[in-house]
Amino acid sequence: MLHLVSVSKSYGPRTLFDGVSWHVPPGQRVGFVGRNGAGKTTIFRIIAGIESPDEGSVIRKKGSRLGHLTQEPEDLGTATPLEAVLEAGGEARALQAELEQIEAALADEKLHATGGPDEALLARYEAATTRFAQLGGYQLDAEAKRILAGLGFTERTMNKPIPTLSGGWRMRVSLARLLFARPDLLLLDEPTNHLDLATLMWFEQFLQSYPGTIIAISHDRAFLDRFSQSIAELGQRGIEVYTGNFTKYLEEKVERMERLEKAASQQQKEIAHVERFIERFRSKASKAKAVQSKVKALEKVERIEVSYDADSAPRFRFPKPPRSGKEVIKVDHVRKVYPDKVVYESIDLTLWRGQRVALVGPNGAGKSTLLKMLAGVVQPDGGEVILGHEVKRAYYAQHQLDTLNGANTILKELESVAKFDQLPQCRGMLGAFGFSGKDVDKKVIVLSGGEKARLALAKLLFDPANLLLMDEPTNHLDMASCDVLEEALEDYEGTLIIISHDRHFINAVANVIIEVDNGTIESYPGTWDEYEAKKASLAALAAAESAAAAGSSAGEGRAASLRDKKRLEAELRQAFSKSTRDKKSALDKAEAKIATVESDLTAVDSQLASPEFLKDSQKIREAYQRRETLIRQHERLMSDWEDLSTELESKKAELDLKLAQL
Repeated sequence: MLHLVSVSKSYGPRTLFDGVSWHVPPGQRVGFVGRNGAGKTTIFRIIAGIESPDEGSVIRKKGSRLGHLTQEPEDLGTATPLEAVLEAGGEARALQAELEQIEAALADEKLHATGGPDEALLARYEAATTRFAQLGGYQLDAEAKRILAGLGFTERTMNKPIPTLSGGWRMRVSLARLLFARPDLLLLDEPTNHLDLATLMWFEQFLQSYPGTIIAISHDRAFLDRFSQSIAELGQRGIEVYTGNFTKYLEEKVERMERLEKAASQQQKEIAHVERFIERFRSKASKAKAVQSKVKALEKVERIEVSYDADSAPRFRFPKPPRSGKEVIKVDHVRKVYPDKVVYESIDLTLWRGQRVALVGPNGAGKSTLLKMLAGVVQPDGGEVILGHEVKRAYYAQHQLDTLNGANTILKELESVAKFDQLPQCRGMLGAFGFSGKDVDKKVIVLSGGEKARLALAKLLFDPANLLLMDEPTNHLDMASCDVLEEALEDYEGTLIIISHDRHFINAVANVIIEVDNGTIESYPGTWDEYEAKKASLAALAAAESAAAAGSSAGEGRAASLRDKKRLEAELRQAFSKSTRDKKSALDKAEAKIATVESDLTAVDSQLASPEFLKDSQKIREAYQRRETLIRQHERLMSDWEDLSTELESKKAELDLKLAQL
């Protein structure tokens, strides 16, 4: 599906990556990881054709369609979400327009022609109708609404003009368009950043059955664990691929590093032995030939380098806050109303010293409103929010980074919130958050998202607070920085209330889950995993009670109907399997041959990149001839593969249509 061959990219004097090669087989779901600034987004832009590599090439399956989700919402004009998604219908949408044109032409012929309808037009109409049905064209509107609903849109918001939506919801529209279009290769750059937990779980399930190839950049470990079949890491050694999900990747990475360290250590011992021989016999004429041979052999040795991808995020600790009373904050009969919605009619909640609370629930349920009322940023329309004894609050908003002054240096930005007698402490505080030496003189505007997040945290916590309220604190952090924040919060001695869509983060820091939905709040003691298990148990119990109440006779009737349907499905699938067995075998063989040819191409390109190899003009000519032969062979194989794939996809579409009609 995708092959990068010796791709390099530099910006001015800075080399982002050099000689990167990468093969992604068809149908794979790949998690793409690496430190901030390694060049993951740039590689996506190169694959998508937005940028060109300085060297190397990108090979994609001929005729394949690519979809690219960036971190910025696209401009979709004044359309509604539903209109924008339907516009992305690709071939099915084009066929729908073609069918409408043909139907109009046929109707016109019936009114005016004397010789009957055009046979060619009828044949074209029949072919377009068949293909339209295979693509599920008659369910276009229903499918668009299903995807939008899965991403959290209501019937009302599906039909609101896109300019009236927030940036996060516009990103969801962009994502919905891609899922609806179903490109063969889908590039997703941080797709979970604007999804709540309920939407995120729907999204993961949708991707499980996605027919194309997907590569996703993400720092959400839970998402990568559930989504990925393999992990590709971009680091100092290029792109290394690990089979399995994110957890498997972490385990395998440790094992690979241990093997590499062992091999490097053994090589160093061998090199040291040879160097001692050379040094010992360098001045002896009788050993001159042997010494020279050892020197040449040593020059040819390819040194094993053990390089560690440095985590730029330092470790820090939150300042120790003053001790609060046992009852930290109380919500007493609180009511909150906006012009178009009653968020809370009357809620009660008491939080205690040392609790670590995660507010969870769908977008629009009122999580941020509740957090803002607890932080004192928004006032309730009824009832009270009562602070406990000696409680001091600190609030980290979703858009905290926007409050930083880009013209300030890091030091000046922190000094802007310090009292006169605290000014000498500013450098020490910045050091604790990873800004040392000359770093403090950098302008805020040049900082990365993770660095800005750390600076915002430093400002927030310059005076220790014993009630910390944080809205999506991990949104601008890479994995290393998320780890740092998790460790710091685990050691934090105050009371914590967070909103986050990162399940790994919630699991690491929360010991109470509060579910917010439909104007109600319900508390579940324990971690996120324990909350999920409890919810699954309650759902299973409710389903069992519902089934029992439905009555045994109705249940038996449904069971018989279901058995008949299952039998017919099995017969159709068996017939499909039998009729496509030979084509599937041929497709597998074609893919194996393609992989071999691509491997041979990579080997030839590696030779042509070697300075030693380029000294021999005869070898260069042979290598280029070999490369041309391999490229022609690759094109023939890809053409065969494409024909077989198209036939199988057509057969599969026919099967899906028959199954849908059962």
